[in-house]
Order: sequence, then structure tokens, then C-alpha cells
Amino acid sequence: MSGWIKLYRSIQDNDLWLAEPFSKGQAWADLILSANHKPGIFWVRQVQINLERGQLGLSEITFSKRWKWSRGKVRRYLAMLENRGMIVQQKTPVTSVITICNYSTYQQEDAEQTGRTEQQAGQLSVQVADNSRYTNKNDKNDKKKNIDHHNGDQGVIRWFETLWQNYAQLTGGASKIGSKKAALRSWQRLTKGHSEAKLRYQVNVCLAFQEMRRADPNILGSNQHCATYLNQEVWLSDEQWLSNFDQQYQQQLKNEQTNEGDNGSIN
Repeated sequence: MSGWIKLYRSIQDNDLWLAEPFSKGQAWADLILSANHKPGIFWVRQVQINLERGQLGLSEITFSKRWKWSRGKVRRYLAMLENRGMIVQQKTPVTSVITICNYSTYQQEDAEQTGRTEQQAGQLSVQVADNSRYTNKNDKNDKKKNIDHHNGDQGVIRWFETLWQNYAQLTGGASKIGSKKAALRSWQRLTKGHSEAKLRYQVNVCLAFQEMRRADPNILGSNQHCATYLNQEVWLSDEQWLSNFDQQYQQQLKNEQTNEGDNGSIN
């Protein structure tokens, strides 16, 4: 069968896309959908990585969690694609860059469509602050936000509101970050069984990594839809950044406990 169809990247936001372990064909489609459609850069451990059209820079850990495969299976699969001439893997000291061979065959775009996509993406400068500053606040306008509170645990929903509002602020407004219902489904899947403390951590690590990416508007992916960002768990792609964040986050929690103890002490 010849010819091709338009397959929008928003399919990756659909809960059915991530409902089960990926097939080999679905994983291949996911690679194509995740590749950059234009040149850009991203940062890993303060090292700038340049990407061309048709390239992506996601780690084995990210693919393993996303595809619900072992890291060994991911490694063998990528090696098989490379042996078939479908991809090229380029190892760097901090990450791996995957090039989709003949990318334009799969993703043809005309200038008019590309212009519309870039205009819709929008850009926003970022405000960087403490890693653990996001706290849960009761929202009095839940009915206006089109969220069904019977669709999950109340704590999960409240923390999602914190995530959604701040992610929207970082990324150019709610109109720029896709479907709120799709993002909620992704959040519920990501945080299933989480305690209150772990929910707070998950919100902060998600938003801190997005803040870091938005600090440089040339970094590709920093205007992702919220559901896509959660589904891909992009913050796991930089192990050094995540380790540093965890250390800072734990230290700030200790500082909070110390301050609470000082405020409650009797001299």
C-alpha cells in the first residue's frame, strides 16, 4: 500500500496510546512522532546538545517507562532498527541522539502548515524559583475548570490543579498546553498510589524541569502540551539534573521542618 496519512502528535496525549506495553510498530511510530520537526537544542548536565530535523534526544530510561519495556529490550530494539538502516544512534558523553533515517518521507510539511504550527506554539520567558515552592491550595473555582472530582482521589485532583495552573503560566497560558482532561488522565496514571508527600514532590520536579527548559526559548519541547510532557516524563532524561534536584528538594524540606520546629519552640 502506497501513500501516507497525517498523524498529529496529539495522538500521544490519548490515554489509549499509553494504555498497554508498546508493540514494535507502535514504538517505531512513537519515535517518529517524538522527533523534532525543526532544528533546535536542548541541555543535559549543562551541556548543549544540537538537534536537527528528524532527531530526538530521549534516554533508554524514558523509553523504558514510556513503552513499558525493560531497558534491555529498548536497547535491543534500537540496535535492530539501526541494523535495518531505519535509525542512526550517536553516543555522546551525556546522552544519545537518535536520527530517523528518511524522516521527510514520514513527515512531509509545507511552509504554510509549518508557519501555523510555530505561531501556535508561542514563547514565554521563565521565572526561576525554589524547587519546593509549589504547595497545594484549595481551589474555589473547580466547577469552572471542567474537572470531574469524582474521577480520582481528591488529593491527586488538588495537586493537579497546582500543576496545571503553574505549567500554563510557564508555557504561555492554558490555551497553549492542550486538553486539561487529557492532562488529568496522564497525571492520574503517573501518580497512582502516591502519598501526599510524593504528590508534592511530583508536582515540584515536573515544574522545576519545565522552568529550566523555558529559561532558554531555543530548547525544543519547552512548549509541549501538558499531557505529552507528563506521558513522556521528560525530567527523567537528565539523570544529573534529577540527582541535583532531589538533593536540593530534600534539603529544603529539612529546612522547612527546622523552621517549623523553631517557630513552635518555647524559650
